[in-house]
Parts: sequence; C-alpha cells; structure tokens
Amino acid sequence: MESRFTALASVMLAMWTRPAWSAEIHPKVTSKRSTEFWITLCSAAALGAASAVTGGVALSLRGSAASKCNFDRNYCATAAGQSDASQARTLAWVSTGLLAGALVTAGVAFILPKTNVTVEITPTGSVGVHAPF
Repeated sequence: MESRFTALASVMLAMWTRPAWSAEIHPKVTSKRSTEFWITLCSAAALGAASAVTGGVALSLRGSAASKCNFDRNYCATAAGQSDASQARTLAWVSTGLLAGALVTAGVAFILPKTNVTVEITPTGSVGVHAPF
C-alpha cells in the first residue's frame, strides 16, 4: 500500500512541477495608449466643457439683451442692454475659441504614438511586463 502511495505522490509531483505549455516561450507585444495621450485627451475634454459653459452663458446673456434691444435695427434703449449684448458677443467668441482649441487638442492626442508593452510568461509561471516609462 505504501509503495502505491509513493508512486502516486511522485506522479502528482511530476505533473505539478512540469509546465503545461511547450518549452518555447514567445513574448506577447501589445500596444496601448501612452500617459501623454490620456493627459492630452482630458485637456481636450476640459476645453470642450469650458466651451459649453461659456456658450451657455453667452446664450443666456443674448436672451437678456434681446428683451432690452432691437437687434434688427441695432438699437438698445438702455445701457444694460448694450452691456448684455456686448458681453454675449464676447463670450460667444470665447466659446468658439475654446471649442477650436478642444478639437485641435483632441486631434493631437490621437496623433501621439502608442506605447509597446511586452508580456512574458516564463516556464516557472511568473509573468513579466516590460514597458518604457
């Protein structure tokens, strides 16, 4: 009985220590977006959000100026109406500039090169990741 147990234990130990894959290991190289890409893309998103907020404020001021001014005749009865119209125009241009900046920044983000990452699995079962930092 003891010899059967010893033989079974030695077979199980051999199966446990032998790798299940072939001895030839090929590292897997994958590419991923770099840190610069994510920073640039987040900057583009922030510029887009700022453009949306600025555009919303410009539309609100335009509505306020519309109640005080006649835009068909370029006439405002009060100084407050002239001020609202001027601020609305200025914020509309700022919003347009921010939107252009967001589009350019997003374009630059997608032009940035990807980073190659190498993943190696050794016969001992350990995993190694190699990437430039």
